[in-house]
Amino acid sequence: MATYRASGLTMKAWCNANQCSVEQLKYWLYKIKRGSSQTTQTQRLLPYNLYLLLLLIHRAAFLLFHLLFFISVKPI
Repeated sequence: MATYRASGLTMKAWCNANQCSVEQLKYWLYKIKRGSSQTTQTQRLLPYNLYLLLLLIHRAAFLLFHLLFFISVKPI
């Protein structure tokens, strides 16, 4: 499909030169576009999931620190 885009030809001309139908070319262009948009969506979610994981770790460390501090403090 990269060869079609780089060729500068119309769909019909490229398909005639490469022995395929315009419908086949449209199908594969659609599949490639659909696949790349799904990848992009996954790539956008990864940083957000990483943010949530780091936030959870930070809160757990905060609670653990305070728990250990209160246990170590002796009443007067």
